Amino acid sequence: MTELNPGSVAVAMPPGNVPPVQIVFDKVSIVVDLKDKAKTQKKILSDVSGIFGPGEAIAVMGPSGSGKTTMLNALTGVSVPSSGSITVNGQAFSKPVVKAVSALVPQDDLLTPIMTVYESLLEATTFKTSLPRAEACARVDDIIKQFDLSVCKDVLVGHPEGRKGISGGQKRRLSVALELCGEPSLLYLDEPTSGLDSVSAMALVRLMSSLAKGGRTIVATIHQPSSSAFFTFDRLLLLVGGSICYSGPVSQTQPMAYFASAGFECPPLNNPADFMFDVLVGNTETLRLKFEKEGVAEDGSRAPQTQLPPLSMRSKYPASFFLQVKTHVIRNRRQLLRDPALARLRVGSSVVMGVTMGIMYNGMGTDLMGVNDRVSLLLFTMLFLAISNSIPVVIAVFPELTVAAKQCHNNWYSPNSFVPAKILIETPLLVIPPFLFLLIGGSMSNLSRDADGTLIGQRFCMMWLALFLVVSSSHAWALFICSVSPSMDVAFLAAPGSIMPMSVCSGFFKNQQDMSWVFRWFTYVDFLNYGWQCMATAGFHGLNFTDAGPYTTGEEVLEYRLNLPNPSLGGYFINVLILAGFMIGFRVFGTLMIARKLKM
Repeated sequence: MTELNPGSVAVAMPPGNVPPVQIVFDKVSIVVDLKDKAKTQKKILSDVSGIFGPGEAIAVMGPSGSGKTTMLNALTGVSVPSSGSITVNGQAFSKPVVKAVSALVPQDDLLTPIMTVYESLLEATTFKTSLPRAEACARVDDIIKQFDLSVCKDVLVGHPEGRKGISGGQKRRLSVALELCGEPSLLYLDEPTSGLDSVSAMALVRLMSSLAKGGRTIVATIHQPSSSAFFTFDRLLLLVGGSICYSGPVSQTQPMAYFASAGFECPPLNNPADFMFDVLVGNTETLRLKFEKEGVAEDGSRAPQTQLPPLSMRSKYPASFFLQVKTHVIRNRRQLLRDPALARLRVGSSVVMGVTMGIMYNGMGTDLMGVNDRVSLLLFTMLFLAISNSIPVVIAVFPELTVAAKQCHNNWYSPNSFVPAKILIETPLLVIPPFLFLLIGGSMSNLSRDADGTLIGQRFCMMWLALFLVVSSSHAWALFICSVSPSMDVAFLAAPGSIMPMSVCSGFFKNQQDMSWVFRWFTYVDFLNYGWQCMATAGFHGLNFTDAGPYTTGEEVLEYRLNLPNPSLGGYFINVLILAGFMIGFRVFGTLMIARKLKM
């Protein structure tokens, strides 16, 4: 293959202080292990070489399965090449440095559906720059005009499966505009015209060309563009079966002249992209061998390496951690106000079940049946609130992780800022449902009343504190489940499903000291074990019973019926501290695990 020629070219500087970028990749190959019994391997990319940039729009084309997306992943650091080298401005590829000056627009429009176009752009500008509010708003206004989004600036982005919003073409332009809020000098786009009509696709391609003329390097994988869109690009890299069949300029003479030299003449008025794809069927090996043997003629068709200043490591995130969390809080608040269905369901279910349990256990007595009813109602209260507050976490958080992963990959914000903001905005929903359940069901059934009949007294506060810690721990546990689950379906089943085995080992169904050693160890790491001890102590402490068989006081029920290891108020507060430790630990662990998932 012809060697890459060193040389110098005039470079159009990107706007602002963003440096021009040129990526040189030499004999890059990617081999993956197939998941079969023979443990075979498949080469996705085979000795791919080329130069991208600066200041040009490059189309990476090829049939489905030719390795286009795999190549983008290698150049963005998502995957590591099995062999070969990649340099950026003469330096060895460094993912943190490249991420600071580049952005990837994936094939799917990963946007926040409950935000308007203007709000989305302002949020991106806040994350990606350190501009004051007035300057950030001015930049957003300029970007809206540049991308022709004025007509929909106050329209919600929307979602195909939910509330309708802007059109597909507007979403594609918005996806590109969001990444340009921070003015990257290297922009990757994966199938940007997929699903668009010819007019929208052509408008987007022209936009990419204008961005390249402004000094940015634009690399787009594209399937079969129209002839007008095809000739809008500056250069073409044609992949088939993981190998290069053509690499050179896009003009009226190239690459059609290259194909003609191989014996494949493009008929007049034919779409060059369609013609090339037709030729490739059955002639891939001929073109690949021709390129490996001859390369592209030495007439300036192969981009020369440009002497550019090396990239320096800038501040990883332009926005401070506090500003990142604040911006996330604003986004989550909008989500809560504009799509309140889950919040209403969590509060409403607590009210409905509180009324139901209040009627079912209305006026529990002080006899033996009253003791049994109180034990059952305490356990149901704990498990119902734990499960009903874990399922909505999966429904709300899991779809957001794909959007957050794209934004973290493009250096919008630290992955560690995602969960704290979610916890802050969710805190009222961890406080209110237990309060309402106890206020309604606890008062009707006498479960949360003090011995003298006081509604909101010591017992109510003790039970609410225990329930709040149980619900908060369940919430953090569900976040952790989201971080390790491969899909939403798995997380949806695993979050409540994992709580049931914990309840079996909580000490209610079988006392801890009577369990086999196989399960007894699990009780020490089961937060519901300590939650149950808190609930039971709060529910029976200070009560007196009549006609309750061997039990005359609540303390006797705790010690002899429920066999709690420490059935005193001191034991309650010890368990509260342990439960608080679980809540804090789960939150820290969930934050770290979700941050790890977002970094992948």
